[in-house]
Amino acid sequence: MNKSTGVGRLVPVAGLVARGQPQVETLRQFLRELRMPLAAAEGFAELLRDTVLDDTQQQAVASLLDNCKHLSELVADYAEFAQLETDGGSVQRRLLDPMRLVDECVAVLAGRCAEAGVEIRVRYGSFMPDKAMIDPVCASKALLAALRCALHRADRSVIELGVAYRFQRADAANASLRFSVHVPGRGLSQHEQEYVFAPFAQLGAGGRASLGLAVARRCCELLDGELRVESDGQHSCTFHLVLAASALAEVRWIDPGGVAVTAPETLAIGGRVLLVDDGVDNRILLARVLAKAGAVVEVAARGDLAVQQTLAAAKASVPFDLVLMDIQMPMLDGRQAAKILRREGYRGAILAISAACSERDEQAALAAGCDAFLAKPVERRELVGKIIELIAAARAAVANEVTTTRGTPPG
Repeated sequence: MNKSTGVGRLVPVAGLVARGQPQVETLRQFLRELRMPLAAAEGFAELLRDTVLDDTQQQAVASLLDNCKHLSELVADYAEFAQLETDGGSVQRRLLDPMRLVDECVAVLAGRCAEAGVEIRVRYGSFMPDKAMIDPVCASKALLAALRCALHRADRSVIELGVAYRFQRADAANASLRFSVHVPGRGLSQHEQEYVFAPFAQLGAGGRASLGLAVARRCCELLDGELRVESDGQHSCTFHLVLAASALAEVRWIDPGGVAVTAPETLAIGGRVLLVDDGVDNRILLARVLAKAGAVVEVAARGDLAVQQTLAAAKASVPFDLVLMDIQMPMLDGRQAAKILRREGYRGAILAISAACSERDEQAALAAGCDAFLAKPVERRELVGKIIELIAAARAAVANEVTTTRGTPPG
């Protein structure tokens, strides 16, 4: 760490191979594996926080939890930065609803906002297209990084997120999606503004090193845009993100109505879930998350036991609505278990989760009969939301089959 600037030196990931260090893919896998015990430590710290503690113990648990979250973010950001530095990043633009992208990013941070007592208030400054060409992964990474930085720096109850779409019919290809993240209460000095986007920038006295804004700026550049900051030096700062996002001629324009206060909906799982994971820590923590969200939860430690319990429940007329299936397990892995369940006629949803999160891993899980795939460690709200979505889809499919069968004339 450079004492004068507060900026650390990031080891060039591409150079690791040349110096005989572990290959890049090995490093990525190491970072993914490192996130698992960190997530477990964070989860058990939250369990402790919810118990009866004296003041000293509460402070210790709060500090433990805070440091776990910071380290988890740092590891995740380094993994992203490593990928961007080694392969240059890839852009996969597709049509999507920009307003939905905003809603999803805000929802990801709902838990952090609740803990910090901060509200993200979205203000739309223009009409919005119902669809635009943009890479949702790069755009989400950039916006989430800016919002996370705002959360760390905010010392007031509201963060203002401005959203606008700039478009001219004569030059539709150069349209852009623009965000402004305003953080009241704490500004950036001129010195800090000069290195705020550097890897491992450390802002303010006692500030923590961060990679998030370095990742965000690179993502903005990949989308032919920019990320910059302005500040009055004392009382506030604003991050400005510009992302190229062309619209089509047949686009439908929506009036968002100005200000939207982000009051995230309460997610509730109404159904029976079988949690399958060979890791004891994961079973304890995920079972708690699902139970708190309203699910009736049973657990299995292996794929073969999952098959037995699922088929037995169906035979007893109390089927599981969803099987949350870890992929990497001994004896019978999650893909093999999913294949057997589908072959035996299980019609509920199967959601795969795994620390091995390459596109090949995801495609293999889907080919085995899983309905969706999430990478570990998974954000809780994302997990609960996906479970609700899959259960609803599976029930609708079964109901549709019943209706179709009843309406078929006798042959």
